Amino acid sequence: MKHIHTLLMTVLLSMSASAATTDASPPSEPEARQTILGISVLRLLGNGLLEVSGERVVGPRLSVGLGLRAGLSHSEYRSEVVGNPGINGASDQRGYLLGAEPLARIFLTGTAPEGLWVSPRLGVSHQWHKSGGEGTLAFGPSDFRSWNVGGAALLGYSTIVGRGLAIQFGAGLDARYASDILKSSASGPNSDGVVLHQDTRTHSWSVGERVDLSVGWAF
Repeated sequence: MKHIHTLLMTVLLSMSASAATTDASPPSEPEARQTILGISVLRLLGNGLLEVSGERVVGPRLSVGLGLRAGLSHSEYRSEVVGNPGINGASDQRGYLLGAEPLARIFLTGTAPEGLWVSPRLGVSHQWHKSGGEGTLAFGPSDFRSWNVGGAALLGYSTIVGRGLAIQFGAGLDARYASDILKSSASGPNSDGVVLHQDTRTHSWSVGERVDLSVGWAF
């Protein structure tokens, strides 16, 4: 019995020492967030465009991502000369915009995805608008298509608040090249029913400032 009592005491002491060692170990650090999903606030409020982006950390100072942009529009117009209901017109316009923008963030301070960064970006988008009308005051049908290719360089800051609220703000320059095609048809009051078709092609460059504010979730 004495040997059994000694064995039990040894086991209990060993279990107590193991539990004390486990309790004394420092708590593990939370896993670093590697992915951010966000939505552009300024584009949604300013132009009615929905722009969402996904971003992934690939190094302590680098993250890469992709932004997708989409927009739909539809409008109707009616006009009439007061006192002369025979002179009136009605027209409607509808269109869409689709775009994609690969991006990278190079962090100057902090550790990705938080800190001060510079961000080079490339983008391409396609825009289409079609309109038609009827009546003496309405213009003829038209079809507008535009391709935009460009790049941007932004300086900004990213932070994660609370359990994962990600806020990203940046400002810089944006340069774009646009190729537009406008096809329109019209018939004048003295054209004897002859419809005139016109195709207009334009190419343009533009450089301007750009400000981005994105809010999303980091995990």
